[in-house]
Amino acid sequence: MAVELSPSVLATTPKQFRERLKLAHKLSKHIHIDIMDGVFVKTKSIGIGAMQKITVPKNSSIHAMVAHPENYLEVFTTYKPRRVFLQAELKTALPPVIQQLHKLRISVGIAISPKTRLSPVQKFLNLGDQVLILTVDPGHYHGRYHQQMIRRVQQLRKIMPKTPIVVDGHIDTDTLPAYAKAGANGAVVGSAVMLNDHPAQSWRELSNLAKRL
Repeated sequence: MAVELSPSVLATTPKQFRERLKLAHKLSKHIHIDIMDGVFVKTKSIGIGAMQKITVPKNSSIHAMVAHPENYLEVFTTYKPRRVFLQAELKTALPPVIQQLHKLRISVGIAISPKTRLSPVQKFLNLGDQVLILTVDPGHYHGRYHQQMIRRVQQLRKIMPKTPIVVDGHIDTDTLPAYAKAGANGAVVGSAVMLNDHPAQSWRELSNLAKRL
């Protein structure tokens, strides 16, 4: 079965956000947008007000790397993404936000950072219709890679055999086959394409590979 790819838009200024959003939209209909608050991760993306002034494709997904996702409901309402990924580390703060997103008819996925132990947050992974496994330290392109996340994909695939699993971080032509074999259904592609001197060519290579997996 083919692996679905999404280019990742991670930006810290409105100009950078627009440029990377434009590039990602040229590559794919499915775009993954990272939002960061400078609290949950050290990096901070553009502010809520600036985000609401920028139009994004309706079929996008948003990964909210934020400590208080309830503060971003206006952004989610404006963007109307197909899915919002919330961090499993928020634990009991998740259900009310998920309820609000479902009222907006937005699907919810649950993300887990590589340094987070699985057992304390495992029950919260079931709150979403997808699981996003971060394979690098979150917050920026070229985050430190955690190769052992291949085993995490394998583990979760056994625990959650029918749940789509997406991997995010250090995805390239070398790592993508390993994650697909471990059980991943989707992959978010960052620096391998978005910081590449030839992004369209890199995207084609990865897309062609993903279709064969």
